[in-house]
Amino acid sequence: MDSPAHAKDYFIQPLKKYSVKDVITKENYAVPIKLDDPLYEMIKIFFNSNFLMHPVVDENDKIVGMIKYDRIKNIMLTSPDDPKLAKDLMETDVIPKVKLNETLGIVVHNFFRKKTDELFVIDDATQKYVGIIRKRDVLSVIEGAEENIKKS
Repeated sequence: MDSPAHAKDYFIQPLKKYSVKDVITKENYAVPIKLDDPLYEMIKIFFNSNFLMHPVVDENDKIVGMIKYDRIKNIMLTSPDDPKLAKDLMETDVIPKVKLNETLGIVVHNFFRKKTDELFVIDDATQKYVGIIRKRDVLSVIEGAEENIKKS
């Protein structure tokens, strides 16, 4: 590395070099919520998850909305017997997602633009839900680049 000013180039290059599909694994799969899932089913899904949001998918596994953990937590605390279904509770206006073949540079841009730590991943061709990419997934690529810098 020539100088500290060039250090950022070493971190940015891996973001352009890798795509989402290079980074996500089976651990990036958050169980999707079905449109007609009742509250108790959504609670079970979040209870067995370490994601802050889950996609709501249609019968073709395409994302039609999302439900965040905070929404489920608030309903549990205020009205645990709420009869609403996922389709009644989901957010549909802004669904943070990226395509499987997009670069991590685009992913980072979307994290900031959409003000989120997690983005749904969809298949480029079918538009079906694939998983979730998180900021920590991208950080692991940057950390790998940093390790390579230290070795050189």
